[in-house]
Amino acid sequence: MVDSEGRLAGLQKEVESSLKKIGFESEDRPFHPHLTLGRVKSNHGRQELVRCVEKYREEELGTFQVEKMVLFKSDLTPTGPIYTPLREIKLSA
Repeated sequence: MVDSEGRLAGLQKEVESSLKKIGFESEDRPFHPHLTLGRVKSNHGRQELVRCVEKYREEELGTFQVEKMVLFKSDLTPTGPIYTPLREIKLSA
């Protein structure tokens, strides 16, 4: 992900600073912006998934503009996660 103007890094620092004020520890690892597209719960079908990901590794997926950020709480249940929006922040252009 390209963050040539440092906007995501700046946002991350602000969030981390605010969380530190209410008792959360700072992250030891360097910040690497990313987007999680999915998670794998078991090894079933793992090789097929790896082949598919490798096939499209160099594919350009395009660009998009982010207009807002939503903080979600996730509660894991036996039937799947329940996502509850906690806060929505509109981002200025």
